[in-house]
Amino acid sequence: MRKSFMSVLAAGLLLSGVVGNSMAETIQYEEPYNPGTDYLMSATSTGAFKSLTWTFDIRDNPGWDTPDQTFNNGTITLVVEDDRGGGDGDEKATFTFDGGTGLVDANINAAGWGGNFTVDSSAFSDGLIMATLTATTGDFYFRSANLVVTSNFTNAGSDDTGEENNDANPVPEPSTLILLGTGLGGLAIWRKKKTS
Repeated sequence: MRKSFMSVLAAGLLLSGVVGNSMAETIQYEEPYNPGTDYLMSATSTGAFKSLTWTFDIRDNPGWDTPDQTFNNGTITLVVEDDRGGGDGDEKATFTFDGGTGLVDANINAAGWGGNFTVDSSAFSDGLIMATLTATTGDFYFRSANLVVTSNFTNAGSDDTGEENNDANPVPEPSTLILLGTGLGGLAIWRKKKTS
């Protein structure tokens, strides 16, 4: 009888360890950069921009101040468009950013061209990603760029902002309820067997 009680109690402790009182959560940051519809990039830079540098700043996103977050690799989506003017067929660009290089003198002749580039997770620790687009040959329009990155963190008794949750009436954790229920069930089984 005592063996049965101990088995039930051990199962409860095991379940409480599996469920735990902390949960892994994910925050997603998205930062667009839209310079306008007529942003002409040109290798000759006459009346246009040969090179453009901007910064993605994810620090103003909700959750940025969450402690101990672990960043995953991010993605930059770059959208450019051939201007379909004279000298078409030879538009090329270089695109670099913190944590990686997307294009090196690459051909972008399609009427609507886009590319997705991976940004290494180590680049996000300061919340800033600097990017540079340079026209190396010909001319084209720069339409937009968008950065998406996710981070994981363990929520151990904290609220959505990452601050400690000091509610006056805390809600019991799932593992505590499982352990309590298992213990009471074990006691009931033990008592029933004892009285039989």
